[in-house]
Amino acid sequence: MNQRTQVPARTERLRTVSVPKAVAAFLVAGLFVLTAVGIVLALALRQTATAEAIRVARLVTSLEATSVVGQVLVDEALVPGPAYDKLDQVVRQHVISSQIVRIKVWDATGRIVYSDDRSLVGKRFPLGADDLTALKSGGAFADVTDLTASAFHGDWNYTLQPRTTHV
Repeated sequence: MNQRTQVPARTERLRTVSVPKAVAAFLVAGLFVLTAVGIVLALALRQTATAEAIRVARLVTSLEATSVVGQVLVDEALVPGPAYDKLDQVVRQHVISSQIVRIKVWDATGRIVYSDDRSLVGKRFPLGADDLTALKSGGAFADVTDLTASAFHGDWNYTLQPRTTHV
């Protein structure tokens, strides 16, 4: 046997692939890669959007607390009377908006001493570690809250909970 007769024997073992099957395999592989990249990008975008929302909430809370509420939030405003009514008026006219939907002022024991929802005033809830740190250091912080916690009764549509203690 010469070399010529062996060549066709090797090529006979190779399968021919149809063009439609090759294109389909390429498209499936491409779709898989594109889906994987899309999932990774969506997760990264969600994390970035959450971080930015928290940053903006912290900034808005800090500005509202110092510029608007801080002017009328005095000890006398935390008990029924004219100062309380003035605080309530300022909160309802200048603070509550599409960005800020609930105001709660807590004391160091976890008792709500003022809220735009008067049914919450006087209720006591345990303070978290971040709340206690903010009470000691002052400043504002924000995070995404667990709305199943009893302290967020009535806030079921809103998940961002900015807090401040420097007023």
